[in-house]
Amino acid sequence: MASHDTCSADCLPRAHLLPFTDIVWITFGYVALIIANWLDAYSLHVRRVIASIAHRRREKARIVMLYNDVLRRRKNQLYHVRMTI
Repeated sequence: MASHDTCSADCLPRAHLLPFTDIVWITFGYVALIIANWLDAYSLHVRRVIASIAHRRREKARIVMLYNDVLRRRKNQLYHVRMTI
């Protein structure tokens, strides 16, 4: 048997700093995603506000439905808490 000194350091990749331009592009990508997410949520809100101005009866029915849904969920949660105790 031959004696071999083996070292895994030769197989490992050499670490180096990421170039500044790559860091800028990665940051730009994340900022673009955050802005797109915010614009999507904001545009949905504005769409609902515009629709509420144009269709007042439908908006009132929507508000009543949401309020009743909150009351129903609150009642069901209270019932569930009482049953677990």
